[in-house]
Amino acid sequence: KILLKVNRTINILVVQEANIAEDKMKFYNLECFTMHGLFKSRQIASGILVAVRRKLTSSFEVLKTMKNHATSAIAVAF
Repeated sequence: KILLKVNRTINILVVQEANIAEDKMKFYNLECFTMHGLFKSRQIASGILVAVRRKLTSSFEVLKTMKNHATSAIAVAF
């Protein structure tokens, strides 16, 4: 029920501390969205999942990743 609401009302969805790894990205698939990820670099929860509605034009670029810290930066341009 929540996913149906997301598919109807949200254009951009960002999840911080998503605990997402690159090889698990296939499990995070929302219909009508392009999925992007800044993948976890630590063993504890980290990573950011970004979903952008496909009708929006977007580009995803990792600006800076700091492997030894919790701080990373991403940019999503529309």
